[in-house]
Amino acid sequence: MLGYSLGTAVASDLAASAPDGLTGVVLVAPFTSGLRLFREQPTLEKSSRIDRFTTIDKVKHIKVPLLVCHGCRDEAIPYEHGTEIEKKALRPVQAFLLPEADHMSIFNGKYLQPFQRIRL
Repeated sequence: MLGYSLGTAVASDLAASAPDGLTGVVLVAPFTSGLRLFREQPTLEKSSRIDRFTTIDKVKHIKVPLLVCHGCRDEAIPYEHGTEIEKKALRPVQAFLLPEADHMSIFNGKYLQPFQRIRL
């Protein structure tokens, strides 16, 4: 399963429910939670009750390998969100932090390394 940007919240929510046949999850440019993103506090420890999009809490329940991929020049979702998610994951795979990639260029074909690691 692959989620990108805001879609990482949906992917992590679905993956946390442990659907049959799920073998791995890839989160590209993920955010820890909606409030953490808008408050610019990716390392905030506790989630608010009103925060509906809490990827940081869901990844603790994903039982399959989880790969985080994030561009270090991402201005929409700072890469620290990705590193925090990797720290909280139950079965993390070493994250791909792409030094030159931003939020959109991560899919432009220049950065093939993370996608070559995905086995379908």
